[in-house]
Amino acid sequence: MLHADVDVLDNVGETLTMIGEKYPLMLLTKGDLFEQENKIALSGLGDRFHYIEIVSTKTVPVYKNLLDKHSIRPERFLMVGNSLRSDILPLLELGAHAVYIPYDLTWEHEHSDPPPKDQPGFYQLEQFGQLPVLLERIENSEGA
Repeated sequence: MLHADVDVLDNVGETLTMIGEKYPLMLLTKGDLFEQENKIALSGLGDRFHYIEIVSTKTVPVYKNLLDKHSIRPERFLMVGNSLRSDILPLLELGAHAVYIPYDLTWEHEHSDPPPKDQPGFYQLEQFGQLPVLLERIENSEGA
């Protein structure tokens, strides 16, 4: 696995470049430090992020500590991920925004029931390239 190719999904590089011009981006991933650093290097996307955090687990306390470390108020943070259990639900619990983009190959233990569609701060997209339009919509509706 350490030498496997890293496939970047369609529109991810371009979208990160576009939104990175306006927002400071943080890559937050979980797993083995060496393995995750290797994947980031192989992806060619590392330079698009202002911050890179690799954690062993994604839980409410871990997210809270990271937001505190970077002096980010939860209501000013938006997480984008494909795991309801690890990426979305803990951030919503903290009062942050979270964008769920389902992916066919998500690990079974990461599955969870989605929050209600009217859950404040919860959004769902079909693909990553839709993110800039959502960000603009959020800004316009909240005056961010």
